[in-house]
Parts: sequence; structure tokens; C-alpha cells
Amino acid sequence: MKLLLIIFISILIETFVFNAKSFRMLFGDYEYRNIEISNEIINGLEKVPNTENEYKVIKDNPCITINDIDMNTGTIKVDLLNEKRVKLDICIEYTDSSSKYYRELPIKTINQYKDTSKYTSLHLSGKTNSLKINIIAKNGEIIRINSISLNEQIPVEFRKERYIALALIIGALYYLLHSKKLNEVYSENDRTHVGILTLVIISVLLLITSFNNLSTSNKKIVSNIKQTDSIEYEKHYTDAIIDGHFYLDVIPDRKLTEVENPYDISIRNKENINYLYDFAYYKGKYYVYFTVLPQLLINVPFKLLTGKYINIAYEILLFSILGTMFGIVSIMYIIKKYFPNTKLKTLIWIILTVSFSSMILYLNGRTYVYELAGSCGYWLIMQAVYFTIKAFYKEKISIKSLVMSAISAALAVCARPNLIIISLLFIFIYVYEVIERIRENNEYKKYIVKYVLAIFIPYTIIGILTMIFNYIRFENIFEFGAKYQLTGMDFSHLGIKPSTIPIGLFHYLFNLPIFDFTFPFIHCKAAMPLYFGEYGAPFMGLGVFWMAPISAILLFIPVLKNEIKEKNKKIWHYMLVSLTVALLMIIAITLVAMSYQRYMADFAWLIVWPAIIVVLFIKERINDDLINKMFSVVICISTIICIFAVSSMSIKGEWNKIEENTPKIYYRIEEDFEFWK
Repeated sequence: MKLLLIIFISILIETFVFNAKSFRMLFGDYEYRNIEISNEIINGLEKVPNTENEYKVIKDNPCITINDIDMNTGTIKVDLLNEKRVKLDICIEYTDSSSKYYRELPIKTINQYKDTSKYTSLHLSGKTNSLKINIIAKNGEIIRINSISLNEQIPVEFRKERYIALALIIGALYYLLHSKKLNEVYSENDRTHVGILTLVIISVLLLITSFNNLSTSNKKIVSNIKQTDSIEYEKHYTDAIIDGHFYLDVIPDRKLTEVENPYDISIRNKENINYLYDFAYYKGKYYVYFTVLPQLLINVPFKLLTGKYINIAYEILLFSILGTMFGIVSIMYIIKKYFPNTKLKTLIWIILTVSFSSMILYLNGRTYVYELAGSCGYWLIMQAVYFTIKAFYKEKISIKSLVMSAISAALAVCARPNLIIISLLFIFIYVYEVIERIRENNEYKKYIVKYVLAIFIPYTIIGILTMIFNYIRFENIFEFGAKYQLTGMDFSHLGIKPSTIPIGLFHYLFNLPIFDFTFPFIHCKAAMPLYFGEYGAPFMGLGVFWMAPISAILLFIPVLKNEIKEKNKKIWHYMLVSLTVALLMIIAITLVAMSYQRYMADFAWLIVWPAIIVVLFIKERINDDLINKMFSVVICISTIICIFAVSSMSIKGEWNKIEENTPKIYYRIEEDFEFWK
């Protein structure tokens, strides 16, 4: 019965909400009229000889004027096409019973991939006298005018994909809010519990995979060298390492070696110098300052085994899935240890929040070298978190897990050098946990040498190799190459500017969303004050507190301080350290890398995870059933906002690669959501 109700409600919404404009002429007297395109009604257009319906624009923004209509108009269908452009904007003006002179309607975009964009539902007053269709086009463009008609019925489109998605969402929300099974305490021994969680996790991974696939121009695992945006990384860097060196086999423009300062973009532009944008240039050779780990782990082995180059998008996807899985399992271990009475429903909301707030979905919305470094770093940090928990989960410290954690945390610095702050955090955790165990049991003193070796040998070996790697390339053991990058700024002279710190803090924590009715409905803009200096914030999305509203619960930390310390002093210490490191990360990123949404993958989890701990602590202390239910609804809404906000940011990204690479699918989805247009 409940299933039938969900199906019925979904049908009603699909029919009467998503197709509401199709009922525009259901009541009223509307006469259909097809408009004949003739020279008398066109202005600024000239018929192209030997064509049926093609017109050349001979004056910017031509128009089509329809006079003496003298009837009610409920819809207008304008079927125009510019074959060189996907979108064509028009502005309709009208006169009616309430308006003697022309009034403008909002600009309408006709999209060749969206049939419904040809229709406009009109709500004019009384009989329409005349309509003017202004076409936003420039002189010389060719416009195909297929047809123009009044009062044509807007077709009802029952989109099965939209309907299925709607039914699943309604069913999932109903199940999450009413299922008795979900109100049970999570148990690993309950197959139903495990099955539900598995389904949730698989859904998250499929969504990540979908975003990756939609944003990638080449859908194959093998790189298409002719079309790739990352040939320098996919091919040249791979070949260089196989050949036994780290500089690229790309000969720089001779003028680049002759100018006074090759890192000054104004000089490069003025001298019209060809160069590899955002790659390092040092002593006449190109280097890659991005992470070398994917090359050593995947690119080089793949080339040696197959003779071909791997598509960078699938490396990003692999690291994203690994990072997501390690993150989910880690948070589940924490909950199991410190909050064993957590209900399955709450655990699901937490898993979804952890997965989306990680920004991994965003990284898969644009598959470039930048996102490769970010996803690789996130994977290694989450892997380090997992093995750290495993190492100290039981009374006896696991040496193997400790070694794996140290290796992962140390390698993370190779993936993204700014992760050194978090990498050092792990050393603090190792030392803290070992000291705590020794305090509890003196027997652990005899293993102290093993612990020290397990921690410092991986860091030492990886650290030395990294320093050698840096010295070979830039003759400086601490230089990863960012100083020598050929990008929009001269990092060799940019310097550290503490005055930018407030900008970065605001962007990364509090930057506000912009809501409107244009898909995907949440848009972002960097809020830049009057800063008279060099600072890059070409795109900045939502601050953490807007992206993951659950983070707002951290405001209650001062009130709950004593209670949390009383429950578990270790948790309290970890929360404080996590939030402190997050702030340090934001400051460091602001000073050396400025404001880019993708960098939030480095630190967002350090803010969201403590917020989750506070939420679990509060839920554990609430005794009143009604208040507990209300609090659960708040958590539910917060998670839905997080999913929606991150998905919106990921669809657009820094560049809308989904729209660029899969326009038909993108516009189909856009049309499904913008059903009122």
C-alpha cells in the first residue's frame, strides 16, 4: 500500500508539477495561429538565396514583429536556430489590453538541445495586439527560422528518468523518516543493516563515477593524446620518467629563455611567448610541480604494460573512490568505538555528510591535473586516518597499521606539499596515543623502540627521497616547484602577504551562496573586499558553514566543553587539534595558493568531523523523545542541503566541464529541473 502511494504521488508530481505549463490553455478561448515569415514582419534579416528558411543578420539584434493579432495568447512557439551556437537568446515585447506601448518580457534562451525551450507560456492581459521578437545576434550570423506559432499546445512530457528519480527520492525519504529498522541501533551482525549501508555507499560511489564520466571528454581508460587537456602530464611526464629524468622533453620557446623574468605573465603576453601554462620552468627546462605519485603508481606501470597512456580522469576516479571508502570506514570505526548506541538512520546521514562534504564530487566535476593532486592527497590522508584508527583501536597497538599510517601520511606530502601540516598532525597523534598506552600499562615500554621505528622510518625514508627528488629538479631540497610555475602570478616574487588571510578565512568558511532559478540554482562568487594587491580568487564556492550546515553545531562547543571532556578527554583533544589544524591549513593555502574551491578537499573534513562528534554527543544526551525526533529532522535537513549544495557546485565547478563535454545530457537534466521555463 505504501509503495502504491509513493508511485501515485510521484505520478501526480510528474504530471501536474513538472508539466504544469502544458495546462496553460486548458481553460480559456485560445485560437491556434501559425505565423508566416515574410519580409513585412522581419527587420534586420535578409533571406539567404537558395535556402528554405535561412536568414542572414544584416543588423545587430534583428527583430520579427507580429501586428494585428487581436486574440488571447497563452503560448508562443519560436523555433529559431543558429547552427554555430547551442543557445540563442530572444527578448519578446508585447502590447495588450493594458499596454498601448511595448513592454519587455524576461530574456528567453532557446537551446537546440531542449525542445521545450522553444515554447513560452504567456500571461498577458486581455487580447494581445502585437508581439515583437528581438533576436540577440550579431551582423553576419545565419539564423534558421523554422516556425513561429501562437497558442500551440505545449506537449506533456512524461520523463521516465525524472519520474524514477522522483519516486526513489520520495521513497527513500519516507523510509528514512518512518522505518522502524532505521531507528534501531546499528549492528554489524544485522544483515539488513549492512545491506542498507552498502546500498547507500554504492549510491555515493556511482554518483562520483557519473560526475567523472560526464565531465570527461574522453570516456575511455586509454588517453586520447589528440584531445587531452593534460598531455604534458599524461604523455610527456610519463615518457620523461621512463627515459630516466624528470624534466619534460618539450623544448621551451626561445624567447622564454631570453626575457628578463619569464615568470612575469605580463612579459610573456606582451612578447607573445608560447609556453606551458602552470608548469614549472627552471634553467631552460620544463618540470611538473604537481604530484609525481600517480606517475610512479599508475602512469609509468600502465605505459610499460600496455604501451599506451592512461586517461587522467580514471586516476582521479580511482583515488576518489579509495578516499571516500577509507573516509566512510574511518568514521564508522569512530562511531562504533565512542558512540556505540548510534542508530542506523543517524549513521546514514553521517555517511552522506562525510562523503559529500569531502569535496570529492567537486574534484570529479573537472578532471585536470589539479584535481588529480587533490584526489590523490585526500586518498592518502583518509588512508592514514583509517590505519591510525586501526593501529590504536584495540588495547594492543598494531605495528603493521602504524607503519601503513605513517607511510600514507608521509606520502600525502608528496601528493600535496601543503598537507605537511596534517602529516605532522599524525605524528602528534602517534606520540600521544603511545604515551597514553604507556601510562595505562607500563608493559608497553618494552615496545617503545618498535613504535619509534614504525613511526619515523617511513617518514625518514620518504622525506629523504622527496628531498633528493626536489634537489634533482630545482637544486633545493625544500622546493617542490611552485615558485617556478608559469601561471597568472609571479610566485618567485609574490611573497607572503598576511593581509590576504582574512579574505581566505572568509572565503573558505563563510562565503555566501547565490540562489536563483537558473540550474543548478546555487551559484557562487568570491566576495572580494577592496584589496589593492595581487590575490587570486577567480572562483570560490560556498564556505564550509554553508556547504555543510551541520558545522554550525560547533558554535555549541563552549557550552558543551566540560561535558565532552567528562565523556572522553581524548575526543575533546582531537576535536580541538582538528579544528586548529583546519585553521592553519586555511591560512597556509591562502598565503601560498589563494582561494580555489578544490583546495577545500584538504581541510573541510577537519571541520565537519568534529561537528559530527558534537552532534552524536548531543543526541546521546537528549532524553526527551520529541526533542530527539526534532533534532533528527534538523540533521536530515542539514544533510540534504549539503548534498544539494555540493552537487550544485560540482555541476558548475571552476569551468562547467559537464556542460562542455556532455551537452545533450547536461541540458536534458537542466530541462528536467527547470520545468517551469
